[in-house]
Amino acid sequence: MGTQDSNGLKALSTRRLVLRALEQKDSAQVAVLRSDERVNQYLNRPACVSVAEAKVFIRKIQAGIANNGWYYWAIDLKEERRLIGTVCLWNIDLENSSIELGYELLPANQGKGLMFEALEKVIGFAFGELKFKKIVAVTNQFNSKSIRLLERFGFVKDESFIDEASEGADDISFGLVRPDDV
Repeated sequence: MGTQDSNGLKALSTRRLVLRALEQKDSAQVAVLRSDERVNQYLNRPACVSVAEAKVFIRKIQAGIANNGWYYWAIDLKEERRLIGTVCLWNIDLENSSIELGYELLPANQGKGLMFEALEKVIGFAFGELKFKKIVAVTNQFNSKSIRLLERFGFVKDESFIDEASEGADDISFGLVRPDDV
């Protein structure tokens, strides 16, 4: 199923993908991913403008993982072993047993079922291994691809999660409750 890296993050794998911890060697690819206009189109964040900025971001992610603040994986194609996207579980709410799901993928790799494959593994991890009762995902109401992806897993609109102060005005939230048989 997976092995733990030096940060304690469990590596996961699927038929075509390896989900692993971000490393400093990913800096150039993180900069490409986080500066891509098509990736950022629906995200409420400033674009990454340099490899140095990507290195700072990676250190922040590594510190958060080490402090059990979140789970954040680089997505690699098994045959290439090069970051093509990321998927994370964060915004942990232990009181309500919920966690937020986030994801992004380079446009050249979109439309191939890769993010579905990654999310299937991460959702299973969140419900099975981490025992969370609910997964929340926030997306832009105009990001039809992301909405369709979430709906394929059974996510339903859940407006109770949106925090207008921290999310974009066009964002909508979705929730998925753990099935009883997990």
